[in-house]
Amino acid sequence: MLLTDYKPVGVDPSNEKTYDFFKDVFSEIAPAYACSPNFMLNCDEVFFLEGSQDAQGNLNAKLDKMIKEVGTGGMYAYHINRLADMLKKYGKRAMIWADSPLLIF
Repeated sequence: MLLTDYKPVGVDPSNEKTYDFFKDVFSEIAPAYACSPNFMLNCDEVFFLEGSQDAQGNLNAKLDKMIKEVGTGGMYAYHINRLADMLKKYGKRAMIWADSPLLIF
């Protein structure tokens, strides 16, 4: 595969199925790490915050509308806060890498 063939793929914060997926993942992983109050979300590979286009070149009007309404920083914060709220159920504090927020805000 050539680097020019690479198309980033990301989660879609405008789709509730995204959060159903994370709820399922967190329900299995968070309890396995009961020894730590922290949970690393990473979230440093950020795509689609300035407009949506999937690997096939299709646009997502719902996501684009959300981005237009709240801005790129707001969209990032919305997603991180949704994930962090899900983790509270397990007594976890969400952690993220700092480079993306520093570039976005």
